[in-house]
Amino acid sequence: MANGVLNDDIVFVHSSSTLDVRGTQRIHRDVLPYLIEAAGRFYARTGQRLVLAEGWRSIETQESYFRDRYRQVKVGGAIYWASAWWVKRAGKAAAAKPGESNHGDGVAGDLWSGIDASFKSAEHKAFAEIAADLGWYCEGANFGEPWHWKWERARVRTRINVASSDYTPIPELERALTKEVDTVIILHSSDGQGALVPDAGHVAFAPGEEGSMKVLQGAAPLVLEIPASLHRRILLQVALRSGSRVLFLVDGGGYALLEDRKLSVVTDMNTVNALTEAQVATVPISGAQFDALAKDFA
Repeated sequence: MANGVLNDDIVFVHSSSTLDVRGTQRIHRDVLPYLIEAAGRFYARTGQRLVLAEGWRSIETQESYFRDRYRQVKVGGAIYWASAWWVKRAGKAAAAKPGESNHGDGVAGDLWSGIDASFKSAEHKAFAEIAADLGWYCEGANFGEPWHWKWERARVRTRINVASSDYTPIPELERALTKEVDTVIILHSSDGQGALVPDAGHVAFAPGEEGSMKVLQGAAPLVLEIPASLHRRILLQVALRSGSRVLFLVDGGGYALLEDRKLSVVTDMNTVNALTEAQVATVPISGAQFDALAKDFA
């Protein structure tokens, strides 16, 4: 894939209880689970959410950075780009040539939370210790930027099971949930289940009855055929990303409500019935998934 050009491997990064994403950020899909894991470790070590200030960068943005930090010269330039020689402007930070930045490949991230303060800060040292086996290293050490970190697959010693991760992105869902596209998504599972994702704030379940739903009137739905093994994970992902109230039905019985990023067990069936009547999205999850959620929102 071309550096700095958006494609389905470049996915959105969303804030969580341990990760603070500034603005709209993307990163390579292979990097995302390792960023999330690193954020969790950083929070456990320091009590701070890891701030991602910038991830993937378009080639247009990279060119803007480069032109701001470098100027053309007729002779004696250090960098050759766009049929001209360039030298860095006094007092400006370095920038890769457009088309050659690791940000453009989605494998670099600018991290704050004290990591950016200096190479000797406690936070910088902590992140270096807890993230090294996940493939992260401070590439910025080569050019004076303590905030600039790169992920390399060859450096990974502790592998994350990406296939089973609840955070593994689905490109079509990502675009719909961030309202880049205005569409209705129908999920067809190989075990006969179905679900609707009519907008970024609601999940409606309608196995086998999608065509009769009012939400489809006048819409051009996008149908995604998915294996049964992915169905629950996708529904959980949609629910977590939607930002609305979510009622979880835990395998073996029991309910839990996620509201305002707080998870609470619901034992009163009258409350459950009221939430159902209010059309609060209900998502079935396994006991293991519930345990993971409980830790995330403790």
